[in-house]
Amino acid sequence: MHPPGKGPTGPTGPTGPEGAKGVTGSTGSTGSTGVTGAGATGATGGTGPKGETGAKGEAGAKGATGETGAKGTTGETGPNGASGATGVGPTGPTGPTAVSPGSGGTGPTGPTGPTGVGGKVLPPKTTITGTWSASINVAAGQQQAQSDAAISFNLPVNKADKIKLHYRPAAYGGIIELESPCFGNPNEPSAPEGNLCVYRGGNFGFNESEDKNAKFAGFSDALGQLPITETEEGVEVGSGGVLLVFRTNEFGSEGARVTLKEPAYLTASGSWALETSK
Repeated sequence: MHPPGKGPTGPTGPTGPEGAKGVTGSTGSTGSTGVTGAGATGATGGTGPKGETGAKGEAGAKGATGETGAKGTTGETGPNGASGATGVGPTGPTGPTAVSPGSGGTGPTGPTGPTGVGGKVLPPKTTITGTWSASINVAAGQQQAQSDAAISFNLPVNKADKIKLHYRPAAYGGIIELESPCFGNPNEPSAPEGNLCVYRGGNFGFNESEDKNAKFAGFSDALGQLPITETEEGVEVGSGGVLLVFRTNEFGSEGARVTLKEPAYLTASGSWALETSK
């Protein structure tokens, strides 16, 4: 119910137009400083790169010359120089020859002595030694072969001497009992008076048991006379040396060469000794 004589409130009317802008008010007072923030200090940054080297400065002015130093003490006297060469004057004349008291002068020339052997032939009872070597290596189908080992004397043997010749194979080189008259060995060759003793070595590769289809054929003189067993008295045979002759087992006579059916191999070396008797 409404109060008597008053009607109900009508609906709200529409909004009126905007009024004019009022005058700007005065600036308010400055507010108080805010509280400092509590954040931590940041880490120190790394060292920056090295700067470039600066340009070279100009050279400084030349300094003043220093004062002259004090004079040094005089050194000791040096040694005397070498003596000069002796002068060469002309040789004076030869004085007269003095004669010893009681001298009877030079006597007559004596008779001519017998002809000596020194420098021409080996003297009596002289021992000389030396070494030798020989080899043969021939394939089957090739011709026969011969190898000569020279035994040269430094002087010829006297023609009046007769030297007997002996060859001792490797088997005799101190391994078994030696045969007379040669009792030496390849390392210590020896020979009795009037003999030539030839010793063959016995090392591996030089043993006589290793020879194949080849052998020692005998002694020869320089002219090829084979075999000889001694130097002949009064002739030149072997007087200046002899040859040790090695041949293939298959070997033809003079003028008839043989073609080998089997290979031949021989390597021999050793020593020798000679003692003259006259």
